[in-house]
Amino acid sequence: MPRGKMSGGRIAISGFDYQAIVILDQLFDHFDQHPGDARARPEGQDDLDLIWFENCLERRRHVQVKKPRATGQGTLKKQPWRLSEVAAELLPNTLDQLATATSQQAWILGDTVDPQVRRLVEAGSAAANREADLYWSTVHRVARAKILDELSSTKRRSVLKWVFKNPPNVADEARGLLIAAYSKILGAANVSAEVVRRYQEQVVRIDQQLPGVLARIEILDDYGSEAEVGQRFRDRLQREYGLPADVVEHNLFGNFRSFINDIAKRPEETIDRRGFEAQLRSAWPQMSAASEPPDLPAGGVLRPDLTDKLVKPGTATVIEVIGISGSGKTTLAAQAASALGDHDPCRLPIYVRVRADAAFRDVMSGVSFHLLRRGIPELFGLAVESKPADETVIDRLAEICSGLPRPVQLLLDLTEGAASAQFGRDLGRFARALTPGSCRLVVFGQQSSFGALSPVETESAGILAINMRGFRWDEFVSLVGHYHVDADRQTLWEIFNRVTVGRPAGLYAQLAEALARQPSLQAMLAIASRPPEDMVSAAEQSRFDQLAAGVRSAAERLVCFALPFRRSDAEAAFPNENVGAAIKALVSLGLLRTEAEGLLEMHETVRAGLESGIAPAVRQSAHDALAQWYAGEGDTAARIFHLGKADRTAEADFLARETFLQGGAWRSLAGYVTRRALVTAEEIVAVAARPERISDFYLLRSILPECAPEGVDSLFMDILAEQRSRYFSDHEWARPVVEAILTLNPLRFHDLIVFTVSQGANAEERRQGLTWLLIAARDGRRASVPEIVAFAKSQPEDIQRLLLPVLLRDGGRAALMLAFEIFSRSTDDETRRNAPWSGVKLKVDGEEDVLEILAALPKESPSVMIATRSLGFGLIGSLIWTARRQLRPFCVDIIKAEGGDTELKAAAWRVLIYIGHPGFEALVDPLAPGPIPLDYALLGPAFAPTAYDVGRYEALLFNPSAPLSNRQAALTVLLYLNVDFGALRSRLADLPVDPLAGFWNSLFVLLFAKQPFAAGVPILSGELASPSGTSLTPKLLLPSLIAVAEAPWPEVTDLLVQGIRHGDSSIRSASAAGLARRRSRLAAEALRCQYAVETDSKVVPHLAQAITACGPTSTNDLAREFASPDVALWKCFIAMRTRDESFAPQLVKLATDTSVTWLVRRVAIWAAGRLPFAAALQKIAPIVLAEKTPLTIDLNDNLHAHASLSHMLQNGVSELLPEGEAKFVNLIASTLAQQWTDLLAAGGLPSPSEAARWLYSSLMSDLTCPR
Repeated sequence: MPRGKMSGGRIAISGFDYQAIVILDQLFDHFDQHPGDARARPEGQDDLDLIWFENCLERRRHVQVKKPRATGQGTLKKQPWRLSEVAAELLPNTLDQLATATSQQAWILGDTVDPQVRRLVEAGSAAANREADLYWSTVHRVARAKILDELSSTKRRSVLKWVFKNPPNVADEARGLLIAAYSKILGAANVSAEVVRRYQEQVVRIDQQLPGVLARIEILDDYGSEAEVGQRFRDRLQREYGLPADVVEHNLFGNFRSFINDIAKRPEETIDRRGFEAQLRSAWPQMSAASEPPDLPAGGVLRPDLTDKLVKPGTATVIEVIGISGSGKTTLAAQAASALGDHDPCRLPIYVRVRADAAFRDVMSGVSFHLLRRGIPELFGLAVESKPADETVIDRLAEICSGLPRPVQLLLDLTEGAASAQFGRDLGRFARALTPGSCRLVVFGQQSSFGALSPVETESAGILAINMRGFRWDEFVSLVGHYHVDADRQTLWEIFNRVTVGRPAGLYAQLAEALARQPSLQAMLAIASRPPEDMVSAAEQSRFDQLAAGVRSAAERLVCFALPFRRSDAEAAFPNENVGAAIKALVSLGLLRTEAEGLLEMHETVRAGLESGIAPAVRQSAHDALAQWYAGEGDTAARIFHLGKADRTAEADFLARETFLQGGAWRSLAGYVTRRALVTAEEIVAVAARPERISDFYLLRSILPECAPEGVDSLFMDILAEQRSRYFSDHEWARPVVEAILTLNPLRFHDLIVFTVSQGANAEERRQGLTWLLIAARDGRRASVPEIVAFAKSQPEDIQRLLLPVLLRDGGRAALMLAFEIFSRSTDDETRRNAPWSGVKLKVDGEEDVLEILAALPKESPSVMIATRSLGFGLIGSLIWTARRQLRPFCVDIIKAEGGDTELKAAAWRVLIYIGHPGFEALVDPLAPGPIPLDYALLGPAFAPTAYDVGRYEALLFNPSAPLSNRQAALTVLLYLNVDFGALRSRLADLPVDPLAGFWNSLFVLLFAKQPFAAGVPILSGELASPSGTSLTPKLLLPSLIAVAEAPWPEVTDLLVQGIRHGDSSIRSASAAGLARRRSRLAAEALRCQYAVETDSKVVPHLAQAITACGPTSTNDLAREFASPDVALWKCFIAMRTRDESFAPQLVKLATDTSVTWLVRRVAIWAAGRLPFAAALQKIAPIVLAEKTPLTIDLNDNLHAHASLSHMLQNGVSELLPEGEAKFVNLIASTLAQQWTDLLAAGGLPSPSEAARWLYSSLMSDLTCPR
């Protein structure tokens, strides 16, 4: 029978993978080419019918698919389609299907076609003239096939041999000759006149149709083998959706093929683009469908005070709407989406119905798919990754959503009132990571979805909570007016007041709607007179009672559907009921609603109330029928539910237990199995140990019985030991097992860490294992601190780096101290970026966590922090900065709290300065710091000067009646506020009366070190010139001399010259060092004079350095002999700069004397290089080149490693040996790294760590060094 005449166009295509893949490929093209009104029907008149409208006319393209032909053994024939085969197998059906001029035909063939076939089709409507032989032989073959069944085998053989040769190019003439010639052949074979007549009619019909048909045929031949077509389609999925190959291969490919086969088995069903995408979403593993928001209900009452908070520009980024079942949350979502058109028309609303068992990743997969099909692909690749949605992935999803090219509004409707605890935690993480930008999130539920967040975290995330109120009086009147025009307002007021009893919350939506839909005000009054707990059920029952008798039976059975359903589902389950009419009646009464994608659903509150009023026998019968129908559909979970409702509990329990133990439907059965205790913990362990993959294995932790016997965690640990390789290679298996172990015994965390580190074959395995161990443990209790920390300390450095996330997650101060030490160790930037712990973060879930962090921070004195302009966090600062939003409110609370640890308050202040705060001055007043010491309080103005009011401190400073301590504190604060100290001193001097006038010079000299100012130089000079005992001590003057040395003012040179003649040696040394930095020739003569008379051996090297820097004439400037390597060093520099050949003998002696430090020898060699070769270098080179250095790892041309290590040896580095190798190497390596960072010629240097280890081993082998 031809395909076109099959009943309903329906055939079974089970197993036709080739055809299914080709059809999918064509569907993608079809919906892309005709985006508005395209539809399609697999297995319609042809393998695929593509339908669309063009110029108000329906167009159809019929697609016939033929896979590559093969022998019975499966070997490809690789033979082209001959013209005779096309005429026999393809053309007859095409002629029937292209009877109308609006249809087209495509032949998709796995093999090639014979050139004759292509010539005929390409000739199109002119084929009878251009290709007469091919055309008329085809007409003859197709017409002949119509009568062959009526001929006997003998007659058939005789008439098949005839061939129509050399037909004329004139169509009418050729047609006449064909009919006449073949009629004669048939007559000679004694064929009946009726059969001959039918042949003649077929020739005329085919000749009339074939030219136009050929013009509307497209041949897509050599389409490829099944494997080739499948790979092309997989490649297309990867390109179109940006998916990894393994996701396409293992998840999507099979689902898509099943989707086509399923659609083809549904009679007369066509799919449009929306339905196609809905089916794709349903075929997609773990995806919650995202759609356009639901339509606005007829007569719906707007509540602008609620909708405005959801849609107006500038509203919160994250909003949750909380209301009881039936309060109108779904309607509010529809109204908010509609209101976006007025307030924010560019924002795209996306609505997702979230069921209780949905995972957050499922929801985001649906959202990403919805965006992808609207040309916004940014989110898709990450959302559908098969990896678990750990915190890093959720943070990245939030980051992408915040920066989408088109603003979106996510409306998540928790259809069962709440979601799982894990969903809430993931949603909270997403909300905290979401920043104001392109994405606004609105969550509708019966309870808060952010219960895992603390109040501070909720506030810092900016989450706005809205409680759904009921209808007010005027809104209720408006709603009733939609159904009852001109209703008596006094009666309405009585109804409203009876129901609300004056409650300000008003009349909640479901009851208001039920009342308004009653047939009369009297019916409304009757319901309002019932007890409050009966009102909703009575209202809904009253509407249900309005059903006609003819649909009542069907409606009662529809109420028993606990899941969304289609009309076809209900008709299949209840074939003897008037389902269609019942659905129409229930929808019109508002009891049944049509959801996205054509599903029908009843509000659970309504459904449960109505079901309770149905006769028990009817309920049992309906649930029996639904259990049987779901069994046929393969939906085991739904079947079990309805078996239970039908009082077939034993059968339901048996089926649930067997299905569960086979690893099936875990997501749907988990609650049932655990609630009814159908499996034991030991059986769960046995299932987990099996090698087969379980699709919802992540539920393992929640499935474990609450009272699992002692030792079950050990059974799971045994599984890990037995399946070590699986633990490290299959995170989808390992993570749930680890979660189960920690659920049973949180103290096993230490054992799991030891197992992961000791059993990992390499660093990558250990890193992977620790990664999902941390993910699995993120919601568990804190592990035993001493065990974790002790284990980490015992590990080598590479393992310690891997354990860094473990220590940070622990959150205790001992663990954090070790973590901060590991994190701060010297590592180059590239290694740090690529480190497995590069994305680690501090754990900040509450104030206790913050206190532990503060206690673990490295200590630093305020004076050092101010001097170095650094708060001393080093690399740890990046961790603090990342957690700044969480840390800030807790640090503020810690500082404000009465009492408490002063050190922790100071640390909180230090952190707050680092991360920023809008009110430093109000939080810690430097004039009355209170909660923290004054020196820490001054960090505020030192690091955030613009946050302080200069006028406040100046007013206090210039108030003569203020106490000395207050004025002195004000001046100290002003020191850091970028104020001109010279101007301050002048204004103080101008005060007419000031009891402290004689005090200011000394104080300004002390502060001069912090902020030198030109007017302070004469004051400092006066202090230097004052007799001993009448001025500040030398120790107090030294910082000012050091600070002023490089100031640009000319008088500074005179000040320092004055200083080198001071009676105190420390003043002379500091002044000489300052002159060396100024390098002023004006000071050279004074320096030479002082050098000639200096008696303190500690001052002499500073004077020698200053003379060298200020323009020496020759080495005679340092003619006085001092047994000091420093003086020898500076003489070498002077010889080099002045090219003083008279010093050549001394250069030779210094360069070749191995008892002289390498630093001096190296400079002597350099200096010799500036003199004529014969003068010194000729004598130095042979001796030095013959020496053997123990530091063979220094291959640098300038021997920088020799210089650096020699300097350290001179400065007592051996005293660090007792600290141990790890600390010694870490400190020396970090010092060398800093020294060598800016070297212009750093080639050939060993790594800092290598040089540090060489130094340690060399010193340890020297018996004279301290241990």
